[in-house]
Amino acid sequence: MLAVAVGAERQSGREEATPWPEIMAFGLGVLRLSPDSLWAISPPELRAAIDGYRGEAGRPAAPTRRQMAALMACFPDHSNPDGAD
Repeated sequence: MLAVAVGAERQSGREEATPWPEIMAFGLGVLRLSPDSLWAISPPELRAAIDGYRGEAGRPAAPTRRQMAALMACFPDHSNPDGAD
């Protein structure tokens, strides 16, 4: 599976090469794109396709601190162990 994002990435201060064999294998073999379609796809489109394949598309982002504080205010923890107020 494609382990790194499309394009060069910085990991531990060094630049990693684009994994063209993995990109081609995923695009042609898994997504079944034609070669023309594979080379026409943009990096964000490929990232979305990979996320969709992995089941990560549409997954909501983690709440921000502000959102979490609002949720905690609306749904405070109970002080009694049995959950009664």
